[in-house]
Amino acid sequence: MAGLMWRYRVHDVLTGRPMYGDGLPLSGAQWSQALTEPGSLTGSIAITPDNRDAIADATLPDRACLYVLDEANRVAWHGIVVARPWSPKERAITLTAAHAKAWLKSRLIRKMSGSEHVAWRWSDADQFRIVQDLIAFAASEPGCPPVRVGSQTSGVRRDLTVEAQKFTEVAEAIGTMAERENGFDWDVSARYDAGAPEWVLELWFPERRRSAVPLRFEAAPSGGNILAYDWDDSAAERITRMWALADDPPPPDALMAVDAAPGLAEGHVLLREKAETFSGVAKRATLAEHARAERLASAVSPTTVQIDVTADSPPLDSYGVGDRCRLVLRDDWLDVDRSGVRVTERTIHDTTREEVAKATLTLDLADDQPPGG
Repeated sequence: MAGLMWRYRVHDVLTGRPMYGDGLPLSGAQWSQALTEPGSLTGSIAITPDNRDAIADATLPDRACLYVLDEANRVAWHGIVVARPWSPKERAITLTAAHAKAWLKSRLIRKMSGSEHVAWRWSDADQFRIVQDLIAFAASEPGCPPVRVGSQTSGVRRDLTVEAQKFTEVAEAIGTMAERENGFDWDVSARYDAGAPEWVLELWFPERRRSAVPLRFEAAPSGGNILAYDWDDSAAERITRMWALADDPPPPDALMAVDAAPGLAEGHVLLREKAETFSGVAKRATLAEHARAERLASAVSPTTVQIDVTADSPPLDSYGVGDRCRLVLRDDWLDVDRSGVRVTERTIHDTTREEVAKATLTLDLADDQPPGG
């Protein structure tokens, strides 16, 4: 399949004002989207005397927001331009943009009562309502991009405390709930209707999925749709006993919980330990959820595998991060057939018409369940 057609529209991140005609002339662009961490985009623009001033105005870091549009005018990726280093030798700038979700890593939670910082507490509240409150707060001040927030619920109740003057990042507070047992997936997506972009909070429970048909990625002597793959078999990051601690009260009276691998008590597995402090957690049951999730994330080896796949089998717009797939790898060393592994990151490479369009996927082998489960 030859290169796909993408357009790179740019708008003012705060006002939505268009900043450059029908789209920036980016070349060699690639952009990533991940399930838990913000993705990024890079690409270069050749600078000429004719386009220099317009490109300079349209790519201002922290002012320009880039929207990658597909052939159906849907937003494939969006984020704020954060850097544009100039290469005199190449006579080009290299544009770097961070996904919209990354902005929430630089937005701090401050709840005020008059002139005093106070703790922000939710008790027995739906976890989606807490996220909606946090995002509404994040967008509430001058200098903040507007984000549309809905009112959906998940049915899962949570307690959350953000202590006064801890200056917790909004993204971090949401992540403490999302990555626990019975957690959720979330994103700051974008819509592009009538040339006007809009950021939208999206929430999924129990998990994010797009594909309506079973996904299969395969590399075998008989063929397949995988172009290349890596298999990094290592136990260096494995944890077989995980300690989760609260930050209040401090040691030696710290609240804590521990989760251990099956067979550890009998001496059947090697002991590898880790301890981590979870800010704002006040219940041992919550700490136990964190401890179990951290241990399970490292329980298999390799925990992830990276594959390059063609852009048309399956089509890029038919699946995304969060979807589950069947992975088949057969060669001189491997005989792998795993159902229900999860796509946790995807990088799309904008190629020329002569090149094969492709995507690089990261699959989480530790998160394995049937696609219909």
